Amino acid sequence: MSKKDNQKPSIKKDSTTDFFLNFITRQKSENKKNDKPVVTKINEDSFSVKDKAFGIIYKTVNSLNVFLDRMLQSNLSMKILSFIMAVVLLFTINGSINNIFSTPNGGDYINDVNIDVQGLQDDYDVVGLPSTVNVALVGPSLDIYTAKIAKNYKIIADFSGLGEGDHTIELKSEGFSSNLQVMIVPQTVNVKITQKVTKTFELGYNFINEDEMDSKYSVSVESMEHEQVEVRGSQDTIGKINTVRAAIDLKGVKKDFEKKAKIYAYDRSGKKLDVEIIPNTVKVQCDVSSYSKEVPIVPQYTGQFESGFGLESITLSKDKVKIYGKEELLNSVDSVYVTIDLSGLSSDKSYTKLAITGTEKINKLAFDTVDATLRVSPAEKKTITDIPINIINNENNYKVTFASGQDKVSVEVEAVEAELNEVSIADFNAIINLEDLKSGTNTVKVDLTSNKGYLSYKLVSPEKITITLRK
Repeated sequence: MSKKDNQKPSIKKDSTTDFFLNFITRQKSENKKNDKPVVTKINEDSFSVKDKAFGIIYKTVNSLNVFLDRMLQSNLSMKILSFIMAVVLLFTINGSINNIFSTPNGGDYINDVNIDVQGLQDDYDVVGLPSTVNVALVGPSLDIYTAKIAKNYKIIADFSGLGEGDHTIELKSEGFSSNLQVMIVPQTVNVKITQKVTKTFELGYNFINEDEMDSKYSVSVESMEHEQVEVRGSQDTIGKINTVRAAIDLKGVKKDFEKKAKIYAYDRSGKKLDVEIIPNTVKVQCDVSSYSKEVPIVPQYTGQFESGFGLESITLSKDKVKIYGKEELLNSVDSVYVTIDLSGLSSDKSYTKLAITGTEKINKLAFDTVDATLRVSPAEKKTITDIPINIINNENNYKVTFASGQDKVSVEVEAVEAELNEVSIADFNAIINLEDLKSGTNTVKVDLTSNKGYLSYKLVSPEKITITLRK
């Protein structure tokens, strides 16, 4: 016998409904094969009582057969009939409906169940306790379903009688049916109980649901009831706090308003921290404005190109943005900015989602990021001489005398040819700071800045100079 002959035919497992559909279809097919047309001439006078009874039975069976044929030609009828037969079969096997729902034939999970902390002293905090756990349930399906719908259960971490230090806590469940097997994941947790500490933080704010406010409006915070709040928690948690802010809800806002705002503490990633904040709400007074205007977006630069390279051009995805706020404040705002880091660049580069920065006079921007593309080309060098030195913070009104030849500086500039030709003394600001200096001879550092931040430049004259201060 060949290998092919030894192969067993595959068996397709039908669902309960399909099983009964196939069963009924086969039965119908067999009935059609057995049906043969019979033509009989009936002589009513020859019927006996027995024959009449047989005729009645025959007609009844024939009518039932016709009814079943019509039923079987309807898909809906066949599905209903097979469902009824499946239910009858299910009850026959299980015995009763009570057996069905009391049989431990189910299993399911409940995810992210909050932990109820009990027995922890007020001046203690817990580090290492997860905020939620997952729970696995095994048992009667009805009990599992009821637990998930009613939500009358708890997962408890009991710290009764425990003091400072490291502890292993076994989590316990409460409120589940006794018919269910309950498994908590994780079942035990390692925690550290520490004494709470209190620290004062500056109170800021942020807006929530701003996208549910009409875009033509902007909001400014005119006053907050408190400028500082106290935050209480474990030393580890307090150390994670980056900002403490009041969350001001702007949903549906159209006019000036005053309301209480909930206060939250956030870490550097913006995640809320579980700490006690005193007070935990603050009254805020906000003004709503519909004034706006469009201003240019101006690039600002940090760092310098790699030696021998300079900026040929920069292209922003958008060069203007609409700003919103009070008219009297926005009248003095002429531009907003994006900061671009040039450090070590020697080739073209693209930037995405550069943050737009403005001033505190602006309530909001129509959009807050732009993309930028820089084209970098080989650069040339040029020396700018006789740049005057400016004096700042001369609060004692000293008369300043510079050492011979040190009242001006020289700068070596590196840029592409087109930009280099436009560079002049006016593009640089050299300053010395007299703050905290005393009369007499002093050595001070010269600080140099440029209004063209994309230029690469350096002092070629001394960085430190000698001056004499006299009253």
